[in-house]
Amino acid sequence: MPRFFSCTHCAYHFASATANLARPNESLLPRRRTTNHPPGLDWPKDPTQLLANLPIRPRTAEHEVLWLNEVHNLVNMRIAKLPSADPAAPKVIYPPPELCPNCWSAQALHNSQAPSFNGTPDRKEELLNFLVDRFRVSHWSLNSLPPELLALEDST
Repeated sequence: MPRFFSCTHCAYHFASATANLARPNESLLPRRRTTNHPPGLDWPKDPTQLLANLPIRPRTAEHEVLWLNEVHNLVNMRIAKLPSADPAAPKVIYPPPELCPNCWSAQALHNSQAPSFNGTPDRKEELLNFLVDRFRVSHWSLNSLPPELLALEDST
């Protein structure tokens, strides 16, 4: 998958976030990229070290939903400390407690407060139900998409 990125920095970030999804004997490094990682990206000498920081590889559809949310939150926790190119969109843990209070235990809620900002929703069943409901097709809004993206037939 990292080979589809035109930006080397993005390809390495994607590779580091999905290292535990690599197939057996598949390189964790993006193919056809420089052998040295991009400047400013903390890539370990042994890429398998990335696995220690990743959530457990998903084995079911339900676990995939939770895995995607967890990886998203890991990225947001990392970049929340950096200057933002889009200050109107602060990087927060998803879902925030205001959006899904049932997703958070009291301890996770406490950990999410300043100065640590390291709490994440930890009530897995409630979180899964929230995510599945929130992102179901009936909640999608297509109003702002260009008509050509909504074409039902392939124009090729």
